[in-house]
Amino acid sequence: MDKTVLPVQEVRFGDTRDLPIEMAFHRIGQLRCSGQSSIVPVLESCAALKEAGFQESRYYVIDPDGVGAGVQQFEVFCDMTSHPSTAITVVGHDSEKRIRVAPCERPGCYSRKIKYDAELIQLNALAHVSESCEQYVKLDCRHIRFIQAGWGWWTSWDGRKMFYWGGATSNSGHCACGMTDSCSAPGILCNCDSNDHIWRTDEGILRDKLSLPIQAVYFGDTKDAPLEMAFHTIGKLMCKGKDGTQNYQSL
Repeated sequence: MDKTVLPVQEVRFGDTRDLPIEMAFHRIGQLRCSGQSSIVPVLESCAALKEAGFQESRYYVIDPDGVGAGVQQFEVFCDMTSHPSTAITVVGHDSEKRIRVAPCERPGCYSRKIKYDAELIQLNALAHVSESCEQYVKLDCRHIRFIQAGWGWWTSWDGRKMFYWGGATSNSGHCACGMTDSCSAPGILCNCDSNDHIWRTDEGILRDKLSLPIQAVYFGDTKDAPLEMAFHTIGKLMCKGKDGTQNYQSL
C-alpha cells in the first residue's frame, strides 16, 4: 500500500531447488488507485489541473511557465464545471463593479488602471498557454465621444493603445454594433460616439488573448455633468483550455 514504491516492477525468490519438498507459487494483483491526493501539484493552468484529475471548483496555485522558471506562481479560481471537457481559469480585479467616469474634457483624460489578483506578466503567460482568453467590457454613456472620435480607448497588458471595443474585430476601430451596422445612427461605429442626450451602451467580449488582460481604460468628454456622463464595467479575465501549439518558455 506504499504508493511511493508502487507499482511492483518484478519479484524474485529462491530456495526452491529441491522439488517437490521446496516449492512456492506467487500471485501479483492489479494496480488499483482510488481517491484524490491531498497534495495538489502546481501546474500551468486550471485546464491542466482538471486534466490531471482535479474536479473541484476552488482556488488553486498555478505557474504557466513551470515551477522555478520565469514568472512566479500565483493563485487563481478554477471553474471545473462550466465547460464539459476543460476548465476555466478565472482572475478577478478591483474594477469589476460599474464605475462612473470622473468628469474631464480632453481625450483620454480619465484613466482607470486595473489592479488584478496577479501581475500582468503572469496573466499574459497564462494567456499564452491557454487555448483562449476573454474579458467582458461595457460602457454606458450619454452625450460623449468615444472610439471613433479618438476620445476613448483601452490598453493591452503591455501598454499598447487599443481603439476597438468588446464584440468587435481586433484593431478595427469598431464596437460590436459597428460590426453589424446596427449602431444608433448611420456611419457611427460605436453607440457612444452618437454624442447625444440619449443613454446608450457599447458592450461585448474582447478575445485577443495576446493583448489581454486589459491594463487600463481611458475616456473623455464627460466634463459637463450631468448632461455628459459615462460608466464603465470591466469583467474578470477568463482563460479556457490548453494551447497545444506552444508554451510560454518558447516565446
